[in-house]
Amino acid sequence: MRVMRQFLYMLAILVSATPKAFAQEDALDRIPTIAPLTQEKPARARVLSGSAYAGNAVEYFSTRDSLPVNLPVSATPDWLDKAFLDGRASVRINTRLRVVVSDRFSAIAQLHEKLPVDGDYRNDLREAYVEWRPAPSLAFEAGRVNVRYGVGYAFAPTDFLRSRAIADTLSSDPSAQRTDRLGVFMLRGEYFFSRGAVDVLYAPKLADPTPLLTSASTFNLGAGRTNGADRVIASAHYSIARDFDPQFVAYYDGNRWSGGVSITHALGDNITLYAEWAGGKAASLFSRAFSFGVDTGTFPDSVLQLSVGNDDTTFRNAVSAGFSYQTANKINLIVEYNYYGGGFSSYDWAQWFASGMQTNLNGELWYVRDFARDQTIPLSRNRVFIRLARDDAFLKNITLSAFALVNAGDGSVVGQFEADYKFSQKWSATFIAQTYTGATHSEYGSLPIASSAILSLQRSF
Repeated sequence: MRVMRQFLYMLAILVSATPKAFAQEDALDRIPTIAPLTQEKPARARVLSGSAYAGNAVEYFSTRDSLPVNLPVSATPDWLDKAFLDGRASVRINTRLRVVVSDRFSAIAQLHEKLPVDGDYRNDLREAYVEWRPAPSLAFEAGRVNVRYGVGYAFAPTDFLRSRAIADTLSSDPSAQRTDRLGVFMLRGEYFFSRGAVDVLYAPKLADPTPLLTSASTFNLGAGRTNGADRVIASAHYSIARDFDPQFVAYYDGNRWSGGVSITHALGDNITLYAEWAGGKAASLFSRAFSFGVDTGTFPDSVLQLSVGNDDTTFRNAVSAGFSYQTANKINLIVEYNYYGGGFSSYDWAQWFASGMQTNLNGELWYVRDFARDQTIPLSRNRVFIRLARDDAFLKNITLSAFALVNAGDGSVVGQFEADYKFSQKWSATFIAQTYTGATHSEYGSLPIASSAILSLQRSF
């Protein structure tokens, strides 16, 4: 197989050559305090480490009475109850070998019905892999791993493994969505040196792509979501200066190559600037969604004849740029701009709303929006993200955070406020409120949900 040969060739280079750049496994953790990845030396540690907690959450939805484009199916229920069990474990076999597992099980039901009802179970095996470190500067991983690239908070263009990886979470905060998503089954090699590292991974195709999830129910490994095609990534990160360490990523998805770069720069002790770019040939969001729907059996071939939007394959750019500001009293501010060349333009939005009012294509039109969410890509081309958070706010062990994601074209906003309170060593509570505001013919003002609220109680073990 050509992809496998490419992977083995790059892996041979990784092992035998002295790299000149540095792989970044989780650049998100470097915001707002940015530091070069340090070489992890095998050392004696606890044989078993990890965390586990169980909880229950009640969620209320406030829905809109009318929509500019009607939904093809019934809207979301007013109340949901969710019981969940979440665990992460790392078992160190010896100083060079360890096993990592991360999983979440949920039982979901509408209130006033028997709990749970058929089809409302969900299990997300987020990670399950073996890590082997034959030398302090060399590491290999095999299994399902959540590898995250890029420095963008709301949108990381070089985070090429984000697609189809959404797992069950309570919060819509991009950090929670990114950390708790499904990993990808892969073979990965990393080589570390004093000023950086390189890594190469191969994610094989394990199943044909599966249709978009139509309900909360899923009790399989989801290989058709995370491993529906052969993919290869090569990453390099090198610390050029103390506060300047770019990362380069090359990505092959089985059809074509894409690439990108991300950089960070610290201004003093409190401010971090960051920017990220990715580019490659791709079709429009409309064309990608309809092609995927046909390939997975959701739509007949005739849907490809829809003349909505631009279906030309061309080179498209994606950019994320912003800054993070951290104060001494634990207040953190993030401001970020996102541009996604494959997203809806103002013309595309006008076509979307006009088609929904004049044709019977409501199912296909809403499918495009569901596809963008499944791929974890922006639906619109330009948007602005603002997040403010504080640890130990007013009282110890209370964390408050709020974010707003603004469509820069139509001014519509999705906002979230979250309060987490750990009131004992074992017990904690979370309150989350979300709103979707904007004009009727706007991205967030056209959604069926106007607002929602979640109250959750968790107990750790």
